[in-house]
Amino acid sequence: MKSRISTINEKIRKAIKKIEREEKVTIKLGHSKYGRCGTFYNVPMTITQTSAKRSNDVTNSKSLGFTKNVMGKSFLFRGENFKISDLKMRSPKFPVIGKNEKGVEYKFTVDLVKKSLVN
Repeated sequence: MKSRISTINEKIRKAIKKIEREEKVTIKLGHSKYGRCGTFYNVPMTITQTSAKRSNDVTNSKSLGFTKNVMGKSFLFRGENFKISDLKMRSPKFPVIGKNEKGVEYKFTVDLVKKSLVN
């Protein structure tokens, strides 16, 4: 019985890999339980960033007054390098979120970032 379950598990893993490639998602086959009623799996899934998200970044950047997509771009503030990690469209005063080299995020105004963008 266990060898049959192992064979089925391997087939499930292969099917999951195929789905991951086709759908651009990450699926991890979690813990399984075996009982009289059958086999049960925990299958957590995360969706990776798609091209729709990237085009949304371009739209958001332009709505804030930037000429192109600024996501991931670097800027200098008080001698420290930051990378733009997010744009908060509902935050009128500080819509730009920048992450420093230590991974700490700070809020910035659009004008400040425009003046200090590194090309």
